[in-house]
Amino acid sequence: MTRRSSRAWLALVLPILGCPASGTSTPETGSDDGATESAEGGDIPEADADTDEDGPADAEDGSGPEGDAEVDGCTPAAELCNGLDDDCDGLTDEDFDILGSNENCGECGAVCVPAHAMAACEDGACRILDCAGGWVDANGAAVDGCEYECLETGPETTADASCEDGLDNDCDGRTDGDDGGCAPCVPETCNSVDDDCDGLTDEGIDLDFDPLHCGGCGLACRDFAHGEPICVLGTCEFECEAGWSDLDGERWNGCEASCTPALDTSEVACDGVDDDCDGATDEDYAFTFCGEGACRRRSTCFHSRESCEPRDPPATSDATCDRVDDDCDGVTDDDTTCVCYSDAECDDGDLCNGIETCIPGVRCQSGTPVVCDDGVACTVDRCNSLDGTCSHLPDGTLCDDGNPCTGIETCQAGVGCVAGAPTNCDDGLDCTADACQPLDGSCAHSPSDAACQDGRFCNGAETCSATRGCVAGTPPSCSDGIVCTDDRCSTATDSCTNTPLDARCDDGQFCNGPERCDPGLGCSAGAIPTCDDSLACTSDSCSPTAGGGTGACVFQPPDGDGDGFAPLSCLGTDCNDANRDVHPGAAEPCNAVDDDCDGATDDGFECAQGAAGSCTVGACSGVRNCSAACAWGACTVLASETCNNVDDNCNGATDETFTCRRDSTQACTVVVATKTCLGTQTCVGPSCTWGSCVVPLTGGNVETCNGIDDDCDGVVDDAPAAPAVLCTAVPNASVACVTGSCRISTCSVNYYDTDGAYSTGCECQGETGFEGTPTCAGAYALPVGTCTDPSCDYTFSGKIPVAGDIDCFTFVATDATPAGPSDSFHADIRFMVNPGSQFQMDIYRAGSCSPAVCTGLTGTDVYAWYTDFSQAAGGCVNPTGTSPCGEGNCTTGNTSGANICSDNSARYTFCVTRRGGFPTTCDAYTIRVSNGVY
Repeated sequence: MTRRSSRAWLALVLPILGCPASGTSTPETGSDDGATESAEGGDIPEADADTDEDGPADAEDGSGPEGDAEVDGCTPAAELCNGLDDDCDGLTDEDFDILGSNENCGECGAVCVPAHAMAACEDGACRILDCAGGWVDANGAAVDGCEYECLETGPETTADASCEDGLDNDCDGRTDGDDGGCAPCVPETCNSVDDDCDGLTDEGIDLDFDPLHCGGCGLACRDFAHGEPICVLGTCEFECEAGWSDLDGERWNGCEASCTPALDTSEVACDGVDDDCDGATDEDYAFTFCGEGACRRRSTCFHSRESCEPRDPPATSDATCDRVDDDCDGVTDDDTTCVCYSDAECDDGDLCNGIETCIPGVRCQSGTPVVCDDGVACTVDRCNSLDGTCSHLPDGTLCDDGNPCTGIETCQAGVGCVAGAPTNCDDGLDCTADACQPLDGSCAHSPSDAACQDGRFCNGAETCSATRGCVAGTPPSCSDGIVCTDDRCSTATDSCTNTPLDARCDDGQFCNGPERCDPGLGCSAGAIPTCDDSLACTSDSCSPTAGGGTGACVFQPPDGDGDGFAPLSCLGTDCNDANRDVHPGAAEPCNAVDDDCDGATDDGFECAQGAAGSCTVGACSGVRNCSAACAWGACTVLASETCNNVDDNCNGATDETFTCRRDSTQACTVVVATKTCLGTQTCVGPSCTWGSCVVPLTGGNVETCNGIDDDCDGVVDDAPAAPAVLCTAVPNASVACVTGSCRISTCSVNYYDTDGAYSTGCECQGETGFEGTPTCAGAYALPVGTCTDPSCDYTFSGKIPVAGDIDCFTFVATDATPAGPSDSFHADIRFMVNPGSQFQMDIYRAGSCSPAVCTGLTGTDVYAWYTDFSQAAGGCVNPTGTSPCGEGNCTTGNTSGANICSDNSARYTFCVTRRGGFPTTCDAYTIRVSNGVY
């Protein structure tokens, strides 16, 4: 069922915040007779409604035994479900079960057929028994059936991912964080539960005016014919659609009559009339307010009656400091002491009573109310509490002067009363006197014959018609008693004239001559005509029977052969007056003669006997001859065939005198040493011979690096057309096809192919600047720097990505305290990382490349040269197990058993190479150089 939005004043109803809780309550049951009790104690009067469904409404209905006596003044008719006693038996709708009928469930016209649902009327309420598959009754209201399309897959809980999947798994109208299974506090819905845990229940739901929750949660109002549901103070009513009116005031048939707009289409008056025929009545009604604080309620206009009933106070005292007048006595928070500290605490949300401010630590103080008086007496001035803006609604009823003839006075905002347009009683008739009647605004029109007289004799006496205006008079008779005169009243002389007309004497016979009209005697005979065409070959006479019986001169030509046709030489059509068989209409044989004198020879046959003519065969021109039987012979084409893919001689064959048809194709093969290719050859001009075999460069015919001539062009592994390539690109390398295999030709700068695999390309990136340098004795060794004891420590890495590569380094180890006894000079060189011990190191001291102080150093070896007095007194320990280990204990002068201290600073050069028998890899080594650390 389609739900339509209410219009006009219902536009102020608060929006719905969620779906109603489940249930089976239905609206309107037992709430539509007489004055209906609202959800908050207000009475809504309903015009002309009975207060007792089971008996007569008032004394005018009569009385008598139930079911026996007719009501006085009632005309019996078939009982309808309409709230009336149609059959005059003292009972209303007694033939209809409004408690259990799906056609009239709870009241007449209330059909219980909800969408996507099985339902039944029980105790006057439409209840859903079951929903169709995939549909759910999420709001618990039968009025819109099973309105929620959903397929239940399980509960929504925090125990699984159902609270984060964006789906309504349990089909309750809530999803993820809005579902009670996923969060303790969820958005508020109309279900008598504090869903959002704010201490309030169903806040934001307007049970007074919400048609989906009218008087209670889930009580949705139903539709009516040509009407839409509305809620008025908790009672379901309806409002007519545009162009429809409820003229009979009967609820069961809704808006049953079409609507005609009134002259004044404003809707400011509370009169219950749809003046503008938009389906709503009094939609511009300027409501007021009654009651104070929480009891404040706006007035309503319904069925032409204005009412305003304040709400009941929610509390007997105003002891809650909430900026609300809870006991409705006109004073806010007067039964408690409210202390505020900010203006926001004092804001009551009503901008019309001014902006409240706070005296910090003391109390709130009221603001200055908004003044909305625009000084125009005919406007209704009010303030919008939501934004503090003023509106001024014009009310034209305040401007009415009581005289309908002066038009309808209106009220214009900012101006005041504006005069209406006076009634126009002009009926457009010049001979009537027009006037407007002030009592009812009707027009009167008085006719006057004198206003129509033109004073002319020939026109007769004119009169005035109240509906048509001036009506012409009856002209006078001017007859002189002579038949052949034209008798009329002349407008030129304004008198009778009698004009003779010879035509009225004509007897219609030409041979009698023309008759004449004498004004005093009447008709006289005419003179017989003379017939002569001045042609010597014709016989002339006047024949009374000629001319269709009216008589005419007849000029008869000769007929020499007696065939009934005059010759061409004397007004005839016979082309041979000497041959009886030749004349118009004669049969036309095949004889090369124009027998029927139509200018054509042997017409009716294909051709004239013995004639020659052009012809075509298809698009080809030729010649043909007409036979003795007047039929065309075969067409002879003179054109000859050429090589052009055209049927030049139109014989149904193309290029048939040549080897092949031009532009046609046929399959062919090209055979080379390594392959046979399938191709296509085309017939070419100008001699229509087969051209060379063309192999398509697609699929298996695209050249690849495989030692085969894939495209059969006589060249093996030649470059194919772009975008195809012989070899696929690999990283950091240029490639080439060599003897049928793709190989890396060169690597990019500082990249190396260490694994020998084509697919990985040059996968190893070396160190910039010193890969592949010569031996130590060569031109270059990478300087590490100066290493001074006691805490110098360097660590660096390198690679040997090329066979025969040597990485050489140099550094200066400085002896900072050569005089002792705390000399800590200790030069140390070692591998920190040497994968698989594949690298070795040669070390040179004193800055030369010969001799080496250490060769073949691998991952487990350490080179050290030191004077380390932190060792045990009297000597030192050489980690390599070799001697000497340096100076040992030393003194500055000659001392028995001790060396003389000296400066041990020296330049060290060391080179790294790959050990014999190890393959080239991209593995990196790490070397640590220190002085005074160990």
